[in-house]
Amino acid sequence: MPMITRSFRRRPDIRCLVAECVRLFIGAVFLLAGIAKLLDFPQFLTTLHGYAVLPHHLVMPAGIAVVLAEVLLGSLLGVNLFVRETASLLTGMTLLFIAAIFVNIVTGRVGDCGCFGSIVPEEVGPGSLLRDSCLLAGCAWIALIHRTQKKASSSEREARG
Repeated sequence: MPMITRSFRRRPDIRCLVAECVRLFIGAVFLLAGIAKLLDFPQFLTTLHGYAVLPHHLVMPAGIAVVLAEVLLGSLLGVNLFVRETASLLTGMTLLFIAAIFVNIVTGRVGDCGCFGSIVPEEVGPGSLLRDSCLLAGCAWIALIHRTQKKASSSEREARG
C-alpha cells in the first residue's frame, strides 16, 4: 500500500481558505458589475456623466475602460491568474470609485450609483461608500497576502535546496 506523504495529510491554513473565498467573491463582484454595466451601456454612460467628475469628452473612453477593466480583472482574479497584480489594480480602481462617490456625497449630488448598472439601482450614499470600502480592504488584503505567500514559498524552496 502506498504511503501518504505528510504534505497531503496537512490541513489547509485557514488564512489561505479565507483568502481564496475573498478572492473568488471579489472577482465575481467585479465581473458581474462589469457585465451589468455592459448590458445597459448607454445608461451607465449617463450615470457616469452624472457624477460630474470627468469632462464630457472623456465619459465614453472612461466608461469603456471601466467596463473592460472590471470584466478582465474580475475574470483574472476569479481564475487565479496574476492575483497580486490584479488585486493591486482593483485596489486602485476602487479608490477612484470611492473618491467619486465621496465627491458626490459632499457636493450633494444624489443619483444612481451605477455600480451594478441598471440591474441593481442604488443611490450614491453612505451604503455605496461602505460597500466600496469593504471591497477596497478585500482587494488590498488579497494583494498583500498573495505577495507574502509568494515570498514564503520561494524562501521555503531556497531552504530545501
